Amino acid sequence: MLIALAAAMCVAIIVVGVRFLVVPESGAADYGIAAAATGEAGPYLAVKGLRDLSFGVIGLTLLVVRQFRAAGWVMIAVSLVPFGDAAIVVANGGSPALAYGMHGGTGVALVLVGALLLRDRRAVPATEPRRAGPRIVDQ
Repeated sequence: MLIALAAAMCVAIIVVGVRFLVVPESGAADYGIAAAATGEAGPYLAVKGLRDLSFGVIGLTLLVVRQFRAAGWVMIAVSLVPFGDAAIVVANGGSPALAYGMHGGTGVALVLVGALLLRDRRAVPATEPRRAGPRIVDQ
């Protein structure tokens, strides 16, 4: 259940990123600050889309390769982004309810799910990690 929740969060932010790349004005409005993709904000909307897409892919990749502990740390680290987004929305005249509810709530969810991934027993390796390179065997 926990892994499915973490994966759903990763997929959700991938969708948000793709939306910013495909329909940036709509993504910006839902973010909390209206912006036109044809003006000076256009490149920044693309940057936001690529950022969100990348963070989602990174998290999902770690879950797929069963690196649950690493995924937990990434989710906690990435929580800085929605907390920062909330501050940006409020500082630029956006709705505080949207800023704290959506962005702040996302940040809190990332921290909680990340912390649970760190505590999950599946996150502890059962054996020593493999070493890179050829294995040398004494004869």
